Amino acid sequence: MLLTRWSGRYGAPVTVEKPSSVGEPVAGSLGERPLAEVLRELSQSRETGILHLSGSYSSIVCLRDGGVYLAHAETGPSLRQVFVTTGVVSEAQWDRSIEASREGGHLIDALLGVGGASPEPVRRALHEHTVSTLFELLVPNANHYRFGPGEVHQIGTRYAFSVDEVLDAAGARLAELREIARLIPSTDLVTRVAPRLPEGTTELTVSAVEWQILAAVDGRSTVADITGTVGHSAHTVFRALYHLMQVGAVERTSDLEP
Repeated sequence: MLLTRWSGRYGAPVTVEKPSSVGEPVAGSLGERPLAEVLRELSQSRETGILHLSGSYSSIVCLRDGGVYLAHAETGPSLRQVFVTTGVVSEAQWDRSIEASREGGHLIDALLGVGGASPEPVRRALHEHTVSTLFELLVPNANHYRFGPGEVHQIGTRYAFSVDEVLDAAGARLAELREIARLIPSTDLVTRVAPRLPEGTTELTVSAVEWQILAAVDGRSTVADITGTVGHSAHTVFRALYHLMQVGAVERTSDLEP
């Protein structure tokens, strides 16, 4: 199998391994066929290939024998951030893995080999990234889709997850988002650190992720800006900001306008 290289936030898919078993070309608009329906059809046919989504931004969902091994969007965290920010590997281990993958082979294999990563943290990080990306992609939209049968992403197909399982996990996050949306209705929302904690609050405990996001709140950056800065998924940022707003550590700048 020939492999082309990927770079940057998105990554390049590669050559055809086998023909698609779907009778008609899988292409169309998500306005007419929801993404979940398209993925379940590809899963039932045990397809291997990459589903390309295009619209306001590009994204991909990669399948092996009907299972999803990667969902990735150009607006989300880079693959470097997926594995380095979560502590799966260090910057040096990542760089060694990239160099090794350029010599041939897949990135996941390089991370587990010369990168020295442990299998379970790699699998968890990949699963979290895939579910988080699908969570964003499942929001109703009219983006176009096209399936490239036989295409394989350079990250490799070692870990493939059940389509039903990742869709259910992403769907649960969508339900949670409806509650979060009461305080954070849009990624265009701008927040600032509250000048004082609510009356009666003498101390506040935050998680490591919340601290990182709190440090990025400056009264000018949107939620989308913060997501890009910290390198976490949109779901992680939304949940952290929601908690910080609930406890009074962060407030919306729009609430301060007369």
